Amino acid sequence: MSSHSLSDLDQLVFDVRDKTSQALVAESVAAYRGGALRAAIVSTWIAVSFDIIAKVRELGTLGEANAGLFVAELDVAISANNISKLQEIERTILDKAKDDFQMITGQDFTDLSRLRADRHLCAHPAFAEDSVLFKPTPEAVRAHIVHAIEHLLRHAPLQGRSALVQLEADLFSPSFPATVADMDLFMQERYAKRVKVNGVLKLMESTVARVLGTDHAKYVGKERALALALSALGKARQTIYEEKMPAWVRQKAAPVTDERLLSLISFAVADERFWTWLDDAIRARIRTLIESSSDDILKKYDVYGGLALASLEPPLLARFGRLPDEMKRSIIAAHPRSNFTTAAIDMYRRVGNFRQAEQYGISIIIPLAPHYSPDQVRQILEIVAENHQVGEASRSPDIIAELFDQTLDRIELTKEHWRAFVSTMVTGRGRNDEYAYPGIRERLKEHGIMQR
Repeated sequence: MSSHSLSDLDQLVFDVRDKTSQALVAESVAAYRGGALRAAIVSTWIAVSFDIIAKVRELGTLGEANAGLFVAELDVAISANNISKLQEIERTILDKAKDDFQMITGQDFTDLSRLRADRHLCAHPAFAEDSVLFKPTPEAVRAHIVHAIEHLLRHAPLQGRSALVQLEADLFSPSFPATVADMDLFMQERYAKRVKVNGVLKLMESTVARVLGTDHAKYVGKERALALALSALGKARQTIYEEKMPAWVRQKAAPVTDERLLSLISFAVADERFWTWLDDAIRARIRTLIESSSDDILKKYDVYGGLALASLEPPLLARFGRLPDEMKRSIIAAHPRSNFTTAAIDMYRRVGNFRQAEQYGISIIIPLAPHYSPDQVRQILEIVAENHQVGEASRSPDIIAELFDQTLDRIELTKEHWRAFVSTMVTGRGRNDEYAYPGIRERLKEHGIMQR
């Protein structure tokens, strides 16, 4: 058995959530490591059985009614030493984990059922056909250990109230996903696959309730994360999402009369259907809040992400136009949308010192690069050439090189602007002077736009 590397299994054992379950599955790995393959299978099944029961007991302490009933039934059987009842519980433990407590999925059930079948062959060899002793392969044993950990042992029990508690902990964890793709995968694997329909609906409702409820202040700054979580759950459980959530959202939002309504913008950005779920009165109140709330309130709820919604674009752009440049900069940096290209270029033109030129170049000029028209590229290059504070800022050569790289898809329409820029910047300087922008000249040579 020494030929089998166990570094990955050791890491999986380390990830097991319950310490007793961890010790039990560690015994399985030790048996596997020593070549005791039948013992490894039996130990793995013991770890699975124990872990399911431990998780049900945990659900019971959290107030899950069906978990409490199961625990009571089990404890009575243990106290009475009711062997037949205990055998029945063990025989149906995987079914209960899948159907009653949603700890495992259908595929998980299939894999763990194979473990249970092999455990019976190992523990009761006399039951094997033709008196042939069952001889598991090392590969099969390793697969059983991996499946036990990946499908069950490493996960928290999630049902109803416990899923809500877990989501709260995840939301404030630094590892909570921040992108759509990561959130979709996370919510599918951690929640949608492991919680029954009613529990998933409670999770969906909780994402909105957290920002509209009495303790809403706790979730300021978490609106986008909650919106992405709701959208991910909606993709995973589309039927219940579309059937139940529209009416519930309207009902929950109707009595809200203050700035909390602005929290709903993030949900509408994550899924535009959310905006249509709100009635006309609520949508009108949100637009009014955009027009009348202070700049600090709009920033607090990150409402400029709402530029993705056509109906909010006019009031948001009107508010944006009245902001001081520094606040505009922070908004553009957070939401580098095509709506902001003209404003960003005007701000770049007005910079008054080297540091500000670098700050604006990095935080707004580069993030908006995918949206510039060829003429806007020309305007930016003219600013660099004409404004000494921009053109001779120490990081500007790198910033403009990055601008070139990110607008390369428009090079046929911008090459004359770049050629003119290099010619202007080299005037009165050596060709290799940092502020003659030799990096741009080299890029133009590389793409056959300049010969020297």
